[in-house]
Amino acid sequence: MKRVITYWFVFLALLLFVTTCSISCCSKRVAEEKKVEIKKDSLVQDTNVKQVVEISKAIKDSSSHYMPDLKTGKGKECDSLCNEKYREALKAINFYKKSGANSYQMFYDEKTKFLYTIAEMQATINMKTDSISKLKKVQHNTKETVKVVERKVYPKWLVALAVLGTLFIVFIGYRISLIFKPEV
Repeated sequence: MKRVITYWFVFLALLLFVTTCSISCCSKRVAEEKKVEIKKDSLVQDTNVKQVVEISKAIKDSSSHYMPDLKTGKGKECDSLCNEKYREALKAINFYKKSGANSYQMFYDEKTKFLYTIAEMQATINMKTDSISKLKKVQHNTKETVKVVERKVYPKWLVALAVLGTLFIVFIGYRISLIFKPEV
């Protein structure tokens, strides 16, 4: 019995060897061409510049406001005291500012009880620059290459025989394992 099993293993090993040799010998090499495109792109910054000129005209303005006496409702003594402090504060407002051709003046006239403001502003020119930046995609060049790829192709009948041979070997291995399996 052991001799028969030994012959089966030698036969299967020989069958596997012959199948492997015949598959590797019968394979054909097929060349395929593949086209590959290589594109080179880059991002370029596109800037648009707008200049806005704003001209304002000269301004000459004056205003006057009457500053009446205070009446607190707590008597003439309180009113006179409050009016005195009130008029002193208004006298302190007197000032005159000048910068180039522009001037601003504010003062209080005690006799008429008016607060005057006088402003003279010259024409001004304001220039605003707005820039808008955008990124643009620019294609520089395209390179096309052709690659030759070789691959092995086996005949269908040979692949079918290899699959059947593998299944046969698995089946024989299963049957042999049943012979040597100890019974419990």
